[in-house]
Amino acid sequence: MKWPAVAWVVPVVFAVSSCSVPNLESPECSAARDVVRQYYSLAIGADPMSNPTALSKLKALRSTNFTVSPVRGDADQYHFTSQQPISYRVGECSDQTDRSVKTKVKVIWRINDQNSDRDDTVTLAKVDSAWLIDRVDVGEQPGPEF
Repeated sequence: MKWPAVAWVVPVVFAVSSCSVPNLESPECSAARDVVRQYYSLAIGADPMSNPTALSKLKALRSTNFTVSPVRGDADQYHFTSQQPISYRVGECSDQTDRSVKTKVKVIWRINDQNSDRDDTVTLAKVDSAWLIDRVDVGEQPGPEF
């Protein structure tokens, strides 16, 4: 009597374990997303202004044509605000051309027990075989203290 129960459990376990979620994102977006993660991780977590190694890695992730949308004069040149963010999330990515993609990034702060965020748009260009950050369009700052 126990054999029939085992007979259906093994195929079900095998079927469930072999399923995976397909990647619906283009290979270009996947590769570019990794560069965006590296950049924001270094900009937010590595204190590039006092860490020469992090600073050189950040600069290496930028294209020679790098630009940033206008920000306030006292903004940090790597996370584009006067307040240090605590985190970020890389969101939607869209192919612009075969050598250019745009990625959304949510930058997050925690101040006075409240979360605030800003939505940036990052454009990446494929230079030779590497994806590099070409432009950061800084989103609206969440308040005057930023």
